[in-house]
Amino acid sequence: MEEREASRRVDHIATKAIRGQSQLPGWYDKDPPPSPQPTTTFSIPIRAPMTRLARRSRSGFASGCRNPAGKHLCPQSGNFPGCGFLNSGDRVPIILWEGVFVVHPVVRVALVGYGYAGRTFHAPLIAATPGIELAAVVSRSPAKVHTDLPAARVFEGLDQALADPDIDLVVIATPDPLHAPQAHAALDANKHVVIDKPFALTLEDARSVAEHSRQANRLLSVFHNRRWDSDFLTLKSLIASGRLGEIMQFESHFDRFRPELRDRWRERPGAGIFNDLGPHLIDQALLLFGMPAAVYADLGIQKYGGVADDYFHILLRYPRLRVVLHASQLTLDNSLRMAVHGTSGSFIKRGMDPQEQQLKAGGNPSDPEFGVDREPGTLFEVAECEQGGMPVASIPGNYRQFYAAIRDAIAMGGPGPVPVEEALNVMQVMAAAKQSYRGRQEASISQDDEGASD
Repeated sequence: MEEREASRRVDHIATKAIRGQSQLPGWYDKDPPPSPQPTTTFSIPIRAPMTRLARRSRSGFASGCRNPAGKHLCPQSGNFPGCGFLNSGDRVPIILWEGVFVVHPVVRVALVGYGYAGRTFHAPLIAATPGIELAAVVSRSPAKVHTDLPAARVFEGLDQALADPDIDLVVIATPDPLHAPQAHAALDANKHVVIDKPFALTLEDARSVAEHSRQANRLLSVFHNRRWDSDFLTLKSLIASGRLGEIMQFESHFDRFRPELRDRWRERPGAGIFNDLGPHLIDQALLLFGMPAAVYADLGIQKYGGVADDYFHILLRYPRLRVVLHASQLTLDNSLRMAVHGTSGSFIKRGMDPQEQQLKAGGNPSDPEFGVDREPGTLFEVAECEQGGMPVASIPGNYRQFYAAIRDAIAMGGPGPVPVEEALNVMQVMAAAKQSYRGRQEASISQDDEGASD
């Protein structure tokens, strides 16, 4: 729908509220669907009726400035900066569901860490998501930040960002040992929190952060962005269609050929590719199949002179299904991404989702070509197997959906795109895998248990 029509509709809604003709929960003109899916997001200029409505009460909009979840969207909460003080000509994000318009609070973000994850993933994805503003970056290298983001505020320490009342959300993209302590500090400051994977170094630390977020009543989510990989979305669709039948074997690879050691924290003691890539592969497997009965893991250091694992092979055991998760940095032919075999067919996918490479090259996540995988997968079905496989076009990937869902969860309430319980399940499987490797035997997982110890 055009911006002019959206602006007209919002003016109409505001005018009705001013005249006392309607009681609005926030800015809804009717109750939203139980699980609304945004179809369009854009911003419109505030016009006179909206300005009058905003100024009607210093405590918020005409209906008390609450959304359907009962959350205040006013200055006191920090969730709607400027509420009650909007000026004509200002622009506010509008989320459009079918027949429903929402004036969305702007979520102001402090990005903590501007290394590979912060610079390549979080900063451009935040910038490309309407309704979220990258308000500050915490980094000891302000010159590097300003090279990419000339207008960005840069804090040298986390404490400065946490003391800023305009910051709503803290995104932690620092080395793994800092995840839990920085998350606790952000929650102590009453900020919402996103943590890059892994959630924490240990399952115990992750559980402590989760409990802290519950007590603080703040959103907590983990950046499992690979849920929005092109290949994974395509496989989910195929499984849902029933064309593969019951899945008997799922093999998922993140292989590369990087034989040389590099001077970076991910290759130092206590780091390694299991903590780096393992959360992605485990999270995808659990989304598809749920928690396994047991885990067997082999981790290894294969590079000469290496001090952190650069190889892992994980087997998740289910009653009938077997899931193999594999990563290596010494695989020259590393094209295989996934091989999936069911009672009615098989699906083979080669090549990685393109979004990481597009982001590294400076691609704009808003570009229509962003996330488009030109390399199709191959589907083999029982009836067609003798004739060879058939190509399956890949569903475009879209990492922006993570931050769009974060924005909506903060505004409307809800668990966010990666609920804490699901992130803890990933940590439980990781803990069981490490236990298995240390004991050189399978580690059981109990749904009712507190989980394996790290």
